[in-house]
Amino acid sequence: MLVTFLIRTLQAAVDAAPTLLAGCFCAAFLHVVVGRSRLHAAFSGSGWQGVVKATIYGSLVPVCSLGVIPLLFEMRSARVNMGRIVAFGVSAPLLNPITVCYGLTVLTVPMFLTVVGCALLISISAGLLIERFSPESEPDSSALANPEDERHVHVYGLVRMLNLMIMTLRMLAGPALAWVILGMVISGATAAVIPADSLGHEMVHTNLWAPLLMMAAVTTQFVSPATGIMQMAAMEKVHWSLAAALMLQTAGVGLTASNLIIFSRVLGLKKMLVVLGMIFSLTLAIGFAANETLPRIPTDDDETHALDNLSQPFGTFSTIPPFQQIWASATTFSSEANAWALDIVLIGVVVGGVLRWRKIGLFLPQAVLQAKEEAAEKTRNNSFNRPLSPRILKGLGLAASTAGLLLVVYIYYPPAEEVFDEIGAIRAEALTAINQGQWGIAETRLSAWNQQLSKLKTSEMLRGRFTTEAREEAVRKLGLRLKEVQEAIRKNAAEEAKELSRDLFSMNSECRRIFLNQDTKTAL
Repeated sequence: MLVTFLIRTLQAAVDAAPTLLAGCFCAAFLHVVVGRSRLHAAFSGSGWQGVVKATIYGSLVPVCSLGVIPLLFEMRSARVNMGRIVAFGVSAPLLNPITVCYGLTVLTVPMFLTVVGCALLISISAGLLIERFSPESEPDSSALANPEDERHVHVYGLVRMLNLMIMTLRMLAGPALAWVILGMVISGATAAVIPADSLGHEMVHTNLWAPLLMMAAVTTQFVSPATGIMQMAAMEKVHWSLAAALMLQTAGVGLTASNLIIFSRVLGLKKMLVVLGMIFSLTLAIGFAANETLPRIPTDDDETHALDNLSQPFGTFSTIPPFQQIWASATTFSSEANAWALDIVLIGVVVGGVLRWRKIGLFLPQAVLQAKEEAAEKTRNNSFNRPLSPRILKGLGLAASTAGLLLVVYIYYPPAEEVFDEIGAIRAEALTAINQGQWGIAETRLSAWNQQLSKLKTSEMLRGRFTTEAREEAVRKLGLRLKEVQEAIRKNAAEEAKELSRDLFSMNSECRRIFLNQDTKTAL
């Protein structure tokens, strides 16, 4: 159980790292560029209008349920209405660009529309319910911040960029970090008590208790937006309960233990339980309706291991294994970009801690420290504090959008050549582990192998290419053989697993040859 806790906690850290970075950067942007008075004004509006705006704003931020915490802290410091904070905090992980991009590529259109509609409904409903429970007066946004505390908003150019970097680092090492770590720890502890492969057997379409079991399993676990969508797609493909899949998205992707505790501290436990009951009731109603009305995908598969990372890993550990083995298990379903992002987060936490310890804050040029009119006059010819032109700002925005698109296309869904290169390394580890009888490692590596295979079709589609029947058949046969080996391992049938794995090398080479149109010698 301790090993499972370590693996799943580290897995949460790796999966959350990119979106945690994005959340800290966005929170720093709100603090340095927008300012608290304008942030409050952006969420103003009577009744449902403010809640709808908060939901829309949340859908624009590429964060997860842990990465949104720094943004919630910044919004609360700007005295944004709590109902709108909750609407933003729920919609951000459920409707962000990551979810939309992945959903459009791996979900069917009816299921994608169901996911989006459910997320919009529960976000807006939760916000309106909280505003009804706890109505808050709308303070004058101009009186929210002391002008002395808003001076950094009037800094432009390179100094503003420096301040943005400093504030991002300070956010990484700020109070939100403790809540993020708490969410990861509770997520790891929850997964540690769920037996291996227990969720998959309960998620069949006919089990009416499936969504409730899913709710109990994932409400306190962390599920990243990308992972959640991939798991939903796998559940839809094998005709498992769509209500359970929708509950996975709502309770796993949209909520974590940290968010629930933060909201409860402000609203009170009773009110938060009522809001949670409403969220889960709406999800159940939409999910059961989807079970009965949405068309099913024609498929021969009736089983998936997409939910394996929500429970104990396969195999037992008599002692704590080396860190390399824990790391391999934790990163089975993650890309290298997540590991890089975690490195950046750790470095940022250290540097941000030093900045806080040395009390290094935002830089304010001397001109800004004086009267506003005098400052404007003095900064006109200051190249380090000159406002950027609209053309440069548009160029930066276009570059950022292009970089985000490339991140999705070339990192999460790399070209087929790179997918097979990654499979080559995984294949070697899997076959070596099988031959040496290291079944725990073999199971994780086989799962990673199958996960990489599932990327091929989407990778081709994103590049304007469509897979042929021969390619799909090669992937299907290889994926089926991988599942057969995994089943043999779970049944402790060592000889059967070794026998089935003997063809994996040649089947993988044939699949590569068909995909890349190479000769057999080249493929090998």
